[in-house]
Amino acid sequence: MIHAALLFLSIQTVSVYNELNDLYFKSLFQFYYPGENIMMPFCTDSSPELAGRAREYALNWSAFETGLDFSGCQFWTDSITLQKKAGLERGIVSLIPDPDADSLALVFLSDAPCPYEWEGDRYAIETETVHAMSFLRGNPGTPIEPFILLMLMHRLRAQEECMTILDGVSADSVTALYDSLLQEALLYPDPLVNHFARELDSVSRIYLLN
Repeated sequence: MIHAALLFLSIQTVSVYNELNDLYFKSLFQFYYPGENIMMPFCTDSSPELAGRAREYALNWSAFETGLDFSGCQFWTDSITLQKKAGLERGIVSLIPDPDADSLALVFLSDAPCPYEWEGDRYAIETETVHAMSFLRGNPGTPIEPFILLMLMHRLRAQEECMTILDGVSADSVTALYDSLLQEALLYPDPLVNHFARELDSVSRIYLLN
């Protein structure tokens, strides 16, 4: 009998849930496909500060070109893994208004584990969270911290779902860390970071199908 985990393919951030359809946080982690970078302005009826940051984000997202080298891809899995990494790179440079965001993104991603599919495996997700937490500890005050906070929140939610729904084990420690990062993101002095954190926290599921 096929293990239930095999029924849950990794949908990453292009969610099929109706509740995610109009939320933009998923664009932070969306796979990168050259030539398909088009994002319309959002949060247009919000405060001028948030609307301005959202407009800046959408413009950066749409104009993004990856700094990763795809020429060495020998297998389709290599290409998909780089598309996932390039999506994270795009999220960083779109969100972070810092002239060094491009180079810092490549440093962060250079040795980042990036399985193209999680396949319901909480340990696959955990490799990403461990790397992100280690990067923050080793680079205190890094300008790309807001993105990493949101990425960690996203991965921890997915990890929690795998633990509680698929594996039937307690995820109390993961939930506690998520709650701590959520509060940090909500207090961050950037209205767009606050907005994405609220969006991410508002949905019932991030990863697994209902």
